[in-house]
Amino acid sequence: MTQFTELDHARLFATSLHGAALLYNLLVAEAYEEAGFTSVDQPVDYYRVWLREWAEDEIAPLADDIQQWDVAAMWRLVASQNPNIHPRTRLFVDHWISSVRVGRAFEVADRSELRGVVLDRERRKGKQSRFVNTKLLEAWSGNSGGGLFTYRWGTVRTIVNDIAEGKSRDAAS
Repeated sequence: MTQFTELDHARLFATSLHGAALLYNLLVAEAYEEAGFTSVDQPVDYYRVWLREWAEDEIAPLADDIQQWDVAAMWRLVASQNPNIHPRTRLFVDHWISSVRVGRAFEVADRSELRGVVLDRERRKGKQSRFVNTKLLEAWSGNSGGGLFTYRWGTVRTIVNDIAEGKSRDAAS
């Protein structure tokens, strides 16, 4: 059995859940176009393509790792850092990962049960949901959290580079 590091868990989690963020944006795009808003050009087509690319370019190459991934070990790791994960969040993540594992990544855009879990999650925001609040829907910029989780890597990289540069300067003095 494969032993997964924290980095492996983070990579598989980010890659798997990226599809949920893309599906959310597709659903918003559909509502946006249906409401007649036009500031964002053809967002439905854009997110359908992005979801297909996610399945082909991100999920397919990791299919074996995703199949072998010890998701229970990931949750133990997460709980060791934050034991207060809401049970609905865990159910959502587990459902999504299970769907990706059984090959539904290529069907995400049209899979009614996956669309339903993403819609339900968003609707829990009440009046702050773009599916309820027309002003928020109209103000949508075309992307809401659709990027891959980076775990603040850009910030970490900057700090590490600053430290390395400082050490290099000290060594040269």
